[in-house]
Amino acid sequence: MRVLYIFLDEGGNFDFTPKGTKYFTLTSVTRIRPFKPYPELVELKYYVLESGVDAQYFHATEDKQAIRDKVFSIINNHIDDFRIDSLVVEKCKTNPSLYDIGNFYAKMLGYLLRFVLKKYDLSKY
Repeated sequence: MRVLYIFLDEGGNFDFTPKGTKYFTLTSVTRIRPFKPYPELVELKYYVLESGVDAQYFHATEDKQAIRDKVFSIINNHIDDFRIDSLVVEKCKTNPSLYDIGNFYAKMLGYLLRFVLKKYDLSKY
């Protein structure tokens, strides 16, 4: 049986006051194996480690711009192998009943995953 992989990341924060971020985003990257860019990303990871940078993993908000550029270049070379979907929430329009982090996150994740999963025949995975 094949496995459908869905990788998730969020942007923004859970502060619904004017001090919080304007938007909250959830992005999914959906893929089945093989992961074609994996060998290139592993090579980049070891290159970075051997260069003296302590990088156990790649994370866009923490990596230096040069590393981010290389990671995005590798992904861009394989962009047709991924399905990428995002949900963007303008937080000032969020109903106060959803201000609870758990409730808000679960609801938004549900919206995104329902959209993503309806594109696949799940009986094949």
